[in-house]
Amino acid sequence: MKRLPQITVDALMRDFVHPQPGPNTRYHSPFEARSADLMFKPFMAMHSSNTFLVPSQSTIGPGFYEAVAAALRSVFSREEVSAMTGDGLERAVGQLLRYRNLKPTIEGKSYAAGGIQGECDIVLEDEKTILFIECKAKALTRAAMSGDPQDAVFAYLQGVVASQAQALQHESILRKEGRILFCDGAVLDLHGRDIVRVSLTLFDHGTLQDRFLFGQLASHLSSSKLMTTGLVDKALRRRVEKTNEILDRLRRYLTEDLGKGAEMADLIWSRALPTASLAFGHLAIILLDHTTVSGLANVLRKPATFATGSVLKEYQYLRQTKLV
Repeated sequence: MKRLPQITVDALMRDFVHPQPGPNTRYHSPFEARSADLMFKPFMAMHSSNTFLVPSQSTIGPGFYEAVAAALRSVFSREEVSAMTGDGLERAVGQLLRYRNLKPTIEGKSYAAGGIQGECDIVLEDEKTILFIECKAKALTRAAMSGDPQDAVFAYLQGVVASQAQALQHESILRKEGRILFCDGAVLDLHGRDIVRVSLTLFDHGTLQDRFLFGQLASHLSSSKLMTTGLVDKALRRRVEKTNEILDRLRRYLTEDLGKGAEMADLIWSRALPTASLAFGHLAIILLDHTTVSGLANVLRKPATFATGSVLKEYQYLRQTKLV
């Protein structure tokens, strides 16, 4: 194997190594998550020259990603970096599914139906089930991790809720029209199949990915709107406007009457149920045992909870109780 020139290695290590005295030096309690920086680089410099420590296997992958992403942000615009990370997550999910012999039938395809434009990130289907997988690469901010209510709300609404609103739009068109015709000529037909919507993130978002949280909040979210008071900076104002657009889309597709004649609260609850939220790692673990579309959908929409707030603990208990 050809070795990298030393000058290249030295340049890379400047981005990949936490210098002395090391990471998390100001992180003393869970309420100081803004000071935690261990996850931003994969290596730690030791006192000995050219000696580096890998803190743990679980941090090295995210550390490499964060270090590369930080370097890219210094070169490219925010929009360009967002496109690269979003497209990259979609490609990684597609490759993971194919590795487990699940071939997506739709990947990154756009459509225009009745004046409504949209894009399906990934679609899996078999004779019984259609899975809409919508990818969101944005990680939780350290403020959200520390419990800052403003950042936690934005993280949830612009992550899980935004991707569910997108998937609800796909589902609404598919149920109304019986098919989605994509701009490249590809077609997705309903054929009376069940639909499951999946929000997929790059990193674990903790309890924000509890799918029953979305079901419980759906009715409230469908009648909510964010407001700003007093003097606010332009960045926050744009954030609020973007989030209200997400809530408007969610409201439209959660509350529209498809002729079922159900009470509004019951309709919202029933539409919120076939929902799942996973990180990339969660999906990889579940796919070890479930490699058919209907089998995967059965795990993701199982109407049972052990109130752990953890995707993997819920899956573990489902297996232990032989519910999946």
